[in-house]
Order: sequence, then C-alpha cells, then structure tokens
Amino acid sequence: MSVYSAGIGLLRRRARWFYTTLFALPRAGIVVGAIPFSFAFPLWVIIGLRDAVLGGIRLKPRHWVFVGGLIASLLVNFSTYSLFNLATLAVLLASLVPLSYTRERLDDILSSLPLAMVVIMLFGAIQAIVGVEITLIEGITHPVGENVLNDNPIRAGDHVKMVSTFTNGNPMMFFLFLSMAVSMERRVISQRRGLWLGAVVLISVLSLVRGSWVALVVGLAYAGFRGRGNFKVNFKMATYGVLGVLLGMAVLWPTGNLDAIVDRFVVLLTDADGNGRVSGAVTTWKEVWHYGGFEFVRGVLWGFGFDLDFDMERARIGRQPGSPIEGYLTFLLRFGVIVFGSILAMVAAAVRNLQGDRLAEVFVVAAATQALADNVLLFPPLLFMLVLAGEVDVRGCVVDDPGGRREDGVGWKLPRGLKSIRMAARRSL
Repeated sequence: MSVYSAGIGLLRRRARWFYTTLFALPRAGIVVGAIPFSFAFPLWVIIGLRDAVLGGIRLKPRHWVFVGGLIASLLVNFSTYSLFNLATLAVLLASLVPLSYTRERLDDILSSLPLAMVVIMLFGAIQAIVGVEITLIEGITHPVGENVLNDNPIRAGDHVKMVSTFTNGNPMMFFLFLSMAVSMERRVISQRRGLWLGAVVLISVLSLVRGSWVALVVGLAYAGFRGRGNFKVNFKMATYGVLGVLLGMAVLWPTGNLDAIVDRFVVLLTDADGNGRVSGAVTTWKEVWHYGGFEFVRGVLWGFGFDLDFDMERARIGRQPGSPIEGYLTFLLRFGVIVFGSILAMVAAAVRNLQGDRLAEVFVVAAATQALADNVLLFPPLLFMLVLAGEVDVRGCVVDDPGGRREDGVGWKLPRGLKSIRMAARRSL
C-alpha cells in the first residue's frame, strides 16, 4: 500500500467519524434570536456545495419542480414570511445537497449511519431510564438558549417523552427509520438484521411516540403482504418486533412509566381526533374556503404562506401554540400543490428505490407513514435523508453517475473555465 493510499484511507476514516458526529448530534448549536441554529446541517450543506463545484449536482424533474415551487411560493407569499419561516424555507432547499455528493462520500455517509444510530438509541435508552432532564447537555443535545421541556412537544400527560439527541421524539424515530432503510446492506446491519429491528422497535416503545407505533405496524404489514409467500421471514420479523415491545415494557417498568405506554395506547385506539390533527385540518380547510375564487386558486397553486391564524384552535384543543397542520398537508397549504406533489414524488421514489429488501421496505414505508401525520420533514436533516433514500440503492451505490445528462434526470457540468480548477482539486485529494 502506498503512502498516498494510506493517507486517503486515514482521511476517509476520519471523515466517517465526522459524519457520525453530525448525524448523532443534529441539535448541537445555539439559539440566534428566536431561531435555533444547529451546527450539523450547515456543515452538510457546505460539504454538498464543495462537491457541487467539483462535479455538479444531479437534479431530476421532481427536484426541479420542488425548487421552482418553493421559490414561486416565496415570491407570491413573501409578506407572510417571518425570519423563522425564511429559515425553514432555506432548510428545505438546502436538503437537496445529497444530489451533489460523490460516490465515495455517499459510501462514507452510509458507513457512518450505523454507529450514529447506536449512539442515538443508546443515549435514548439511558434517557428513558434516568430521565430527560438529567441527560440534557446544553449546546450538545440541544441548542444553547433553548428550554427543551417548554419549547418542544415532549410531554405525554405527566410523563416526559424520551427524545435522545433530537429534542423531539417524532423526528428521532423518522431518522432511525430512514437510516435503517438506507443502511440495510452495511455489513454491521445485514449480519444482525433481527437485532437491529428489535432495537428500533424497543426505542419506538421507549419514545412513547404513537405515530412511530402506527408507522411500524404499517411497515411490517406492507412488507409482510409483499412477501406473504415467505412465512419464515415474516415470522422472524414479527418475533423480533414483539421481543422489542416486551423489552421496552420491561425497561420502563422499574421507572414507573409503564402506565404511560398503556395510557397512550388506549388514547391511540380511542382518540379519533388524532390529538387534534383531524379537528385542526377541518378548521384549516374551513378557513381556506373563506378565500375568494382567485385567492383560493392562487393559494392552491402556490400555497397560503404563513398567513393563516390557527393559534385559537390550537389553544382550544390544548396543544402548544403554532400550526395544527401536520404532515404532507403542511406542504399543500403552506407551499401549494406543486411542492406538495414533488414531496409525494420524493416519498414514492424512496419507497420504489428501496423495494426488494424486505426489512428496508419495512422502514421506508414506516417513515412515509409517519410523515403523513407529523411535520418531521421540516426538521433538519430529515428531508435530506428522504432525498438520500431516493437516490442511493440499498447497497450504498449511487443510482446515477455524477454529472452530465441522464436518461431519467437532468444534470449540469461546470463551465469550461472552471474545469481546470476542478481537475486540480481532484488531484490534490
């Protein structure tokens, strides 16, 4: 092995540790004004911009539609945007950076995900046992200046939900679902699939996130139906799932939080309103119908922005101030049907891309189901993960070659004047 090869190998190993840290600590940062600023996501964007300069960015029609729809929505509804809303829009646009990553970087990113998941799940399990408040580390598990308990929806009655390093259990579970789906062929996961499935189910139970319970059931049912001829595999998946549930209940029993599972499960079965989601959506549509003909059509096409006032309805149903719109409906009403359609296309691309691997299907469908009723895609880096899931196959290889035109996508190359810069940069690596 040459010194050069050894040096490149060392740099790649260090890069994987760096990526692991970014994934495992997505909320490390500081509150700037009223905006929580995390360090991890801007670094992902910077890495993507560097790769875009060297090799271009691979945008397919659904991505072009997404970008165009967001920009048009911003121009039409600019007066309704606050600084926080502009930051949200910037995060959505920047989430397309995986489309610029090189094949080697994507492989390093996928290789870093298993360890990041271990850190998140292990810290979450400890948090579920000893309590959330004891384990909070300002600037690492949450931004400096943020009050985790008051600024995040993490209370379940008298109990505080385990959130690990995410400050919110919903995006944590969505991240674990998609991470499992895209990492399924990593050796550390592929050789112990049952153990990983049981671990994710265990964390789902400990998190008290009912949306993740429903999502896992839907994912398991989908994969089981597609593989209904393979009883052995379906039986193993169901067995490890049940073991994860039982272990989760055993962990919570000594802490006195076992009754929280029962309470939330009973509410899940009896609450037809979905914790205010149904009534919130109904109230939203009633308000939307009050718009005139032209305003209504414009709103459907480009969204109604952030001009809709839902705080009174939110207070009535006892939830925290903010929009009761959840899930994909947020994209339809906030940004319009064009952005809404492109989001659904990205979800469909991720599901289609990961089909063929039974356990990957479980988790990608679970993620798609959870996004139906939760605003997880507005939480960085989760749309980033969805884009990644739609563009990388289960073996960790890029579906399309970097740069240039492709049969099913659109790409661009650098102008001739910058080619020498690109080649010099590549030789230096």
